[in-house]
Amino acid sequence: MKDSPVREQAVRLATVLEHAFPSAPPIDSGDTQEIGALELLLLTPNDLRTFIEDRYAGHALRVRVTGTLDRRLVLLEASGGWWTLADLSGRPHSGRAWSEWPRSRLLIDEPDSWLSAAVLDESAVERLSKPDVLLANFPLPRFPLGISDVARAARATMTGTVSPVDMQLGTTLEDLLKQVTTAPRTSSASAPPSASTTSSKKSSTRPTRYPSRLW
Repeated sequence: MKDSPVREQAVRLATVLEHAFPSAPPIDSGDTQEIGALELLLLTPNDLRTFIEDRYAGHALRVRVTGTLDRRLVLLEASGGWWTLADLSGRPHSGRAWSEWPRSRLLIDEPDSWLSAAVLDESAVERLSKPDVLLANFPLPRFPLGISDVARAARATMTGTVSPVDMQLGTTLEDLLKQVTTAPRTSSASAPPSASTTSSKKSSTRPTRYPSRLW
């Protein structure tokens, strides 16, 4: 994916993670292997979230990944109730076609930037991760609308998480039943090496001030 939009997003994500968690070992944006692993994770938001939670377990309080691939949105909570809000496309938050629900639950400090501090209320944090939808496509009859199109439409709402499973690509009924009956579902995507998690978790107290602007 050299010089592709996904590669640019992966490099941007490495920058975001270093910005949000400066005391954690950084991901080298010049390392082809590490950036390549991030590119793959960007294709599956649930796996990306799991990777960040595992690698930065001693630094990140909570992690949310939402939005479509071309406007993937990463939200990272560190300390004091503040979140880092990053649009990995590099486009400003103010240019996003936000649905109605985030407007009353999300305050963005710098809406004209792609990277900003933000404050989320608890209902927004929950809505970004629930419900957890398993979207399955059975072999016959073939659903005329591609499963990826349905997943994209669902992710565009920024509500909950979506895990598409296409049985025409090799997933068996046994695999599907295992995913349905096993919670939580685990990630199988490869990821860069895990960073040290020796530092203690930071306080999750609410911020002493709120951002000055809503986008």
